[in-house]
Amino acid sequence: MNLTSFKDQIWDLLRGVSDDMETIFQPITQNYGLTMIQVRILLELNMNGAQSIGALGKTIGIAGGNMSAMCKKLQQLGFVTRIRDHSDERVVKVTLSGQGKDTIHEVDELLIQRYSQCLDGEKEEDLDNIIEGLKKLRRLLQRLKHTQEPPAEKGVQLYG
Repeated sequence: MNLTSFKDQIWDLLRGVSDDMETIFQPITQNYGLTMIQVRILLELNMNGAQSIGALGKTIGIAGGNMSAMCKKLQQLGFVTRIRDHSDERVVKVTLSGQGKDTIHEVDELLIQRYSQCLDGEKEEDLDNIIEGLKKLRRLLQRLKHTQEPPAEKGVQLYG
């Protein structure tokens, strides 16, 4: 396979997977008045506990300022608690509130039901191959990320 075809297929497949995930799980998230990314934040906090805004943003792949705004919104909705670090006032930690824990437990149960309905009858070997393929893709993308050269500057040269 040539590189252009590989790149184009990866791009199309990833976009398709993202669109499909959004379509499949949107009814669940909307039932709680949440977006997919908000549910992703709550799931991350549920799995790994309290985190700083910066660490959470890095894990999810969202800039710190955007993550801060999202966490403020989740706090207003009652799903998370934001606490300033006493040793460094610049650091804000985010944790699930009681309502957040209850909600993410319900959402997680609905997601498990949705997955189990779809995966019933699938061979374990096929599921393992999907996971392994995604891990290989992730490693490839990580290598690509670390070997990138900064893009050439475009635009008008003002001083010469």
